[in-house]
Amino acid sequence: MKGPPVVIYTIGTSRKKPEEFYTMLRSHRIERVIDIRFRNTSPRYGYAREKVLQAELARSLGCAYVHMLELAPNKELLDAFKSATVPKKGPSRELKKAAIAHAWAKYAHQFAPLMHSRNVFILVGPGLFREKRTVLLCACPDERICHRRLVAQMLARRWGNTIVRHLAANGEVAEWKPGDANYPDDDLSSGH
Repeated sequence: MKGPPVVIYTIGTSRKKPEEFYTMLRSHRIERVIDIRFRNTSPRYGYAREKVLQAELARSLGCAYVHMLELAPNKELLDAFKSATVPKKGPSRELKKAAIAHAWAKYAHQFAPLMHSRNVFILVGPGLFREKRTVLLCACPDERICHRRLVAQMLARRWGNTIVRHLAANGEVAEWKPGDANYPDDDLSSGH
């Protein structure tokens, strides 16, 4: 792909106060939020519920909101990952970390074929991110174990000349480009 690189932003809602969340979007001049959560009506972070979020984004930032369920995991995949990673009493911290790593590897391996089966490369093209500064939104606080990273990396690999910027709770930005060895790079080619 020629021209300036496409930039895909990602952000999670968990462990962020509403003011922090909106400040991050404002500081990166985000114009559109694509919500890729399977469940976007959870009462846990009230400001991040679909209707509340959509209204506040429009009111305070003039920002568009789109819920794109095609980029979300299915219920079976999400539930399997969550049940494998829910902290259980007893195991050491190392065992919990190992269990999460194992569950994540399995999740990532199963997620790629799901995205391919939904034709995400037809649904989502680079123009979507070029016409407006767009962020992929999920609930997970850490993009390293969140499907929003998988989606962003799949798109970046497909398009080339793409930069992924993950907006973190502390205001930091983790940047990734295809082939970047300093950042998690799950094998997302399975299935195709």
